[in-house]
Amino acid sequence: AYAGADLRPSGWLAAVSMVLPYIYFAFALLALVISFPHLRDSWYIRIPVLSVWAFGLLWWGRYFVSWTAEGSPELNVATWNLGRIGEHRSLSKDVDPERLQCVIDELQAGDVDVWVFLEISQRALETLGNNVGLNCNHTDYFGTGASVRGGLAICTRNASPWRITRAKDLPLPPGWRYIFVEIDNGERIANVLGIHLSPFEWSKRSIQRATSELARGRSELAETLVEGVEHNAANQARQLDRVLTVISNFKDPTILAGDFNRTSDAAVHWRLRQDFWDTWLRAGWGFGTTYWLDNWLPLRIDYVYADQKAFDVVDAAVGTSKCSDHQFVRAGVKWSGE
Repeated sequence: AYAGADLRPSGWLAAVSMVLPYIYFAFALLALVISFPHLRDSWYIRIPVLSVWAFGLLWWGRYFVSWTAEGSPELNVATWNLGRIGEHRSLSKDVDPERLQCVIDELQAGDVDVWVFLEISQRALETLGNNVGLNCNHTDYFGTGASVRGGLAICTRNASPWRITRAKDLPLPPGWRYIFVEIDNGERIANVLGIHLSPFEWSKRSIQRATSELARGRSELAETLVEGVEHNAANQARQLDRVLTVISNFKDPTILAGDFNRTSDAAVHWRLRQDFWDTWLRAGWGFGTTYWLDNWLPLRIDYVYADQKAFDVVDAAVGTSKCSDHQFVRAGVKWSGE
């Protein structure tokens, strides 16, 4: 109800949606433990408790059911937040050689036609492209043109039949950029958009501090944290509005991929799933974790979305490497009716 009615939710609701499965099943387990002695004796207790569990298993059980299309994919698209390949952690601001080699090995081992990279500088992208054989279009997040600034890129592999025929970076409020390319393999044309929605300014430490302060009766830190979440959720909704307005003018089918910084129960994903396949939800198996918050909480925040009217989803996969703090997500699609 929240997702369908309000794309700009209150801060506490936006925060809850980020970890909704964990909160839901924690309360469901608590209800089961409390009511367990009475389950055999009373239908008035049994029905609501079992209903809560049935709904949760049905809703999140979707991750363990696939609706894959038959046949082979005509186009393989993947997105990967590369975390600057260690540039921001190095005193010299150079890429980490071990991480770079890890990324190169992953790219060479796969059959991806189009890569959408996040958090990568033009300088690092050129190094990567020269080693793997990539044709790329890049923009830094603020459109400065500086080669050392982090940004996003869409690349086709030289070994792939797909080629970039048009490319443009576009504004994303309040001051970010995202990237659009048109790809062509001589028979088909498609649009690919690479997007990185603004991140939440929170961490395990900030949550622990706010919780500790609440236990002492002081709510200022928690209120500040919730206000920040609410502001960011509203900003992400504005960003998505901008992207969908652009997509509405396209005549060719569209794939949207990137780091959305929101888990799948958030309103922005409800909005996207009206017209696009969440390819992992359609063809993957399991929760599809792409990011571990502070190395302890698994989240799925990286997505590949494919136009429902044009594409069928053949397969989907999530990476398992240690090259970045994010895992890539890949989707194989084919044109509908083929």
